[in-house]
Amino acid sequence: MATRQVQWRRGTAAENDAFTGAVGEITVDTTNKQLRVHDGVTPGGAAVAPVDSPTFTGTVNGVTKEHVGLGNVDNLTPQQIRSGTTKSDVGLGNADNTADLQKPVSIAAQAALDAKAALDRPGFPDGAAVSTTRLVSSDTGVAFEDADGNRVFEINAEALTRMVAARVGDQILQNAPDGWLLTIGDAEGNVMFGVTDTGELRSVGLSVSTGSMQTVYFAFAEPWHDPSEDLAITWVSDAPDAEAVMYRPDGTSSWMTTASRRTRPFPSLSGYHLHTALISNLAPDTVYEVAWPGATLTEKVKTAPLAGVKLCVASDYQLTDFSASSRLAEFGSTVTGEAVDLVVWNGDFVNDDGSSDELYTQRWYDFLEACSDYWRNDGALVPMIGVMGNHEALDGDGSGNASYGGDGTPGPMPELFSLGFDPEHPEYERRSNYSLSIGRELFIAVIETDHTVPLSDQVAWLTTELAENAEDHRNVVVFGHSPAYFCYQAAWDTYDTQARVLRKEIWPAMQAHADKVRAYFAGHEHRLAVTAKLRMDPDPGAPETDNDRRFYTDPVGGVRQLTGGPSGSTSRNVVDPALAGLTSILDGSPRMIAALGVDPDTDTASEYGTGLTNVTPDYWNVWIAEFSSTQFEARAIRLDGLPLYTISESI
Repeated sequence: MATRQVQWRRGTAAENDAFTGAVGEITVDTTNKQLRVHDGVTPGGAAVAPVDSPTFTGTVNGVTKEHVGLGNVDNLTPQQIRSGTTKSDVGLGNADNTADLQKPVSIAAQAALDAKAALDRPGFPDGAAVSTTRLVSSDTGVAFEDADGNRVFEINAEALTRMVAARVGDQILQNAPDGWLLTIGDAEGNVMFGVTDTGELRSVGLSVSTGSMQTVYFAFAEPWHDPSEDLAITWVSDAPDAEAVMYRPDGTSSWMTTASRRTRPFPSLSGYHLHTALISNLAPDTVYEVAWPGATLTEKVKTAPLAGVKLCVASDYQLTDFSASSRLAEFGSTVTGEAVDLVVWNGDFVNDDGSSDELYTQRWYDFLEACSDYWRNDGALVPMIGVMGNHEALDGDGSGNASYGGDGTPGPMPELFSLGFDPEHPEYERRSNYSLSIGRELFIAVIETDHTVPLSDQVAWLTTELAENAEDHRNVVVFGHSPAYFCYQAAWDTYDTQARVLRKEIWPAMQAHADKVRAYFAGHEHRLAVTAKLRMDPDPGAPETDNDRRFYTDPVGGVRQLTGGPSGSTSRNVVDPALAGLTSILDGSPRMIAALGVDPDTDTASEYGTGLTNVTPDYWNVWIAEFSSTQFEARAIRLDGLPLYTISESI
């Protein structure tokens, strides 16, 4: 029998959508495998739903409850449902219609609540109140204990993440701010102590109470590693056990707190105590507000910028006047106008000569308080570092100051300063040897020029520090109190353990990185002096008197010495032109470019060389040094800020 095949128009979905068929005409959508029925008007026609899994739109009539498997369900009204229906009918036989406030607590929940400490008086089964908490390590992670060692609570190490509030007495475990993993704060949300995101435990020993009252007399700041990001804050208080300092970016509301890491009596001053705390994770070039629990004093401190760093280098104050009319205050006003980021006190502060008796420690107190009051930047404390000079130590036999010898006994300076003097500093090398960085802009190394530590013992350390850090920084400077090259005292110029070690061993360590080392800054001689960029070429077999002159001027491979001061001392004298003009036996060049002193007999300036400006017999001076990626500038300025000598060079 013959077979006939019926074939309708067909096409893709797009082709169907564009086609308008005659009335009753059927086309095939090959994309969706559907039929289209046309009405002669509508493009694309109407799709016919497939038998399997059809999709409906609009209202579908004729569907009964049997069609959807609900043959036994009747469409009752709410009144019909409630009538005669019991709670048992719907599986709620144990439910009572009890008001929320009258609902009982389960036995298990009540037992758990009974084990909790009261919010207003946290305690333990024996009823001991928690007056103090401290963060300790535990088998599970970290724990908080009271002063008697009772465990308040502990956190598993795996839970050291940002956590929501859970009160412990008046303290609160709060959402941790940036830089923290876990924090304890007060009821207002101020950070009191916790775990930083680097794993550091901070503010151990916090009192749950507001803390005992204390008087904070003044404070000063030092760098710790990098003053653009961390600072050591030292404050003088009448409290022997003051535990913490609070800090926050100026103008913000939330305090952070860190504990004192070093507490000690102020040397020989009864009733005065020194406390030092480390504040870290700071933003560069930012003013921070500082306060102390139980004290009325508030302070501000400013971090260093990462670029365009400016230093003040001062030395040889050596006066007993620290009043608002003193040279210390006058220089403070001038330096404040310069907006420096770090002050380097390059030795010979108050002439304690190794003595820690009340007279000299009172002078130290007055000196540090005056620096706090008068040396500021943007209304804030300027971080400072201390360099040990000969007048901070006794000589070997205890008869005078340790101008040289390397076996002297230090006075109170190691108790006052932290950087370079705190043996607990993680990078402590030896007393008064230290280094620090300011971003990648500046690397600073400090040596002690043979007053309590033999200078020869420091050569290896300095060589290593420069080798490891010079290439990572754009600028390098080295500080030491005593010069390598003198312009007045010929005897000082030939000290075997001091000036000659500086020239024969320290200078080669610096000139190995002459492309980065901008200067060696010194004080001690009470004269302003500038050398050429000198390169030493010592000969181990030559007489010392020859090696004293085995230098030559090298603008590329040499290192200059910048000697400053005095910043206050009245002990001043003439420049010896023969010593300043001592020439090289290698190239005949003089070592000094310029020097300035005073003739005390005539009260007139004593000048050597060229380049000096604004010369006056009242030549008390400090150096202002500025560093950037393109330029180094150093200015020796007078009390009134006028420049006495200026160096400016592209780098």
